[in-house]
Amino acid sequence: MKAIIFDRDGTIIENAHYPKYPWQIKLKRGIKEKMFKFYKNYEFFLISNQSGIKRGYYSFRDLMEIHKYLERLIYPIKFREVFYCTHHPNENCPCRKPRCYFLKKIIYNYKIEIENSIIVGDSNVDEKLAKCFNLKFVRIEDFLSY
Repeated sequence: MKAIIFDRDGTIIENAHYPKYPWQIKLKRGIKEKMFKFYKNYEFFLISNQSGIKRGYYSFRDLMEIHKYLERLIYPIKFREVFYCTHHPNENCPCRKPRCYFLKKIIYNYKIEIENSIIVGDSNVDEKLAKCFNLKFVRIEDFLSY
């Protein structure tokens, strides 16, 4: 199975300082159209660090409301599965990017073809995540210009 694994903040949506409400997020310009172009041939996954919960900026329920809103914004595109690390960076959990836990789950549970899959993100953290399994990393600016 071929996959595109997306980061959320700064990649699918514009960066916002710990958004608590759905109306605070905005799709990155051109992302929906570009995702749609690849949607027929790839499975989509999302991996995102969301430490705002542990930092007290928003609740897990708020995060889920934002995610529901994001799903409406990108419809008819759907993610096969979504992974959010809600731990504080100081907790040293295995699921916080750039650690490989969520990526490993995706690769093994869905039998992802590493050589035909990519990670799309906006940061060095996303790039380091790609190195866990030698996946190709594509910066969001480059993805949007494909």
